[in-house]
Amino acid sequence: MVGTAANRRSPLLRSWCPGGALVYSVRLESVSSSVEHSDEPPALEIRLSPDPITRFLDNEVAIAIAVSGVTILTIMPNSRDTAILNIVTQSSTPGPQLHDSKLKPVMLPVADDTVIVMDTILRGDGYASFEALRRTPGGSWRTDLLPNPPPVASNLSMDDDEEEEYVSRPNVVDAYFVVGARMWITIYTGNDPGDNDVCTYSLDTHHGTWRMEGSWEVPLHGRSLFVPELDLVFGLSNFPFIDCTNDSKPGCPCHHLCALDVEARPPVVRHMWEFPAERREEVPSWDTVSLAHLGSGRFCIARSVKVEQSALLSPWCNGNGTSFSLVDVTRPSPGPGPGPGPGPGGELQLTKRGRTHTHQWGWPYENYGNAEFLL
Repeated sequence: MVGTAANRRSPLLRSWCPGGALVYSVRLESVSSSVEHSDEPPALEIRLSPDPITRFLDNEVAIAIAVSGVTILTIMPNSRDTAILNIVTQSSTPGPQLHDSKLKPVMLPVADDTVIVMDTILRGDGYASFEALRRTPGGSWRTDLLPNPPPVASNLSMDDDEEEEYVSRPNVVDAYFVVGARMWITIYTGNDPGDNDVCTYSLDTHHGTWRMEGSWEVPLHGRSLFVPELDLVFGLSNFPFIDCTNDSKPGCPCHHLCALDVEARPPVVRHMWEFPAERREEVPSWDTVSLAHLGSGRFCIARSVKVEQSALLSPWCNGNGTSFSLVDVTRPSPGPGPGPGPGPGGELQLTKRGRTHTHQWGWPYENYGNAEFLL
C-alpha cells in the first residue's frame, strides 16, 4: 500500500453485535489537560462516531469486510455472493459472484481499485482460494480468478508415502500484508502446531504470479501493515502472550508490536515493543487486538477489555469495551543534525500519545463488542 489513499484514509471500526456487525467511523479528538492552567498542549485521543455509519444485521451478516475508497465490500456467509455499499450515499447493491465460497476469508485492499479475497484455509487446486475484486472504468466491480500458491509440501524433499500424508494436512495462512502491489503470505502445513512446515510467498496482484520468498515464516500474526515512511511492516508478534518485565506489574502477559524489515532475507524484526494487558486476568486474544496506521508513523491499537458499565448504558454491572491507545513511531536522524526526523539509520522510538480511551459498548451489545479496524 505504498503511497495509496487506502493507507491515508481514516480507518473504520467493525464491532460484532447480536446477529451481525456495526461499522463506526474513527476520529482523533483534542483533549485538554485535566490540570487547571496547564501549559501542556491538548492530548489526542481516539473517538468513535456516536452512531454506526452502517449495520450488517440478520441475514446480511458479513464474514469478511474491506474498505476501498468510499466503498465497503463484503462477502456473504456460506455463499459466493458479495455486496457493495457506498459509505456516502448508503446505497447497497449486489456485487459480483466469487468463483468459490471461502471457509475462512479475509479481504485485503490494494490501492482504491483492487481488493484481494483470500481463504486462509487452502483446500488445494480444486478450489479458488484467491480472487481479486477489481473496480471497472465504469465504477462497477468484477472478479478475477487468481492462481493458488504452490503447496508448501511441493518445496520439500519427501518420498511417496510422505507426499500422500500431506494430502490430508491443511495449508493455513497465518500472516499476511500488502507492500505496493504485492501481497505476502506465510503458509503453515500440518495439524500439529509443533510439527509444521512453513513457506512464505508473495503474489504480484497485477499479473497474478506467485514468487517463493523462502522456507521461513514471517514472525507476525494475522494482518500487518506496511508503513512507507519507515519502510517497515508493523504487526502483532506470532506468539500471543509473553511474560514481560514491567515496573508496575512484573511478569505480566502482554502482546508485542513488531517492526519488520522485509528487505532482509529472512525478514528481521528491527524492534519490538511490549503492550501489557490493562489487567492480568484480561489478556486479549489475538482476535481481539487490532492495529491501524493513521499516517506519518502514528498508530492506534484497539484491544477488547472488560469494563464496569454505567447504569445508563446497561442493566449489567460488567460488559465488554474497547480501549484505544495512540502511539507514534519515529526514527531520529543519527549523529549531529537539526533534530528528530525520518533520517536513515536511526534507532526506532515509540512514544505514547495522550491517555488510553475506553469505549463502552452499551446495551444490548455489552456482551459483544469485539472490534477490529477496517483498512
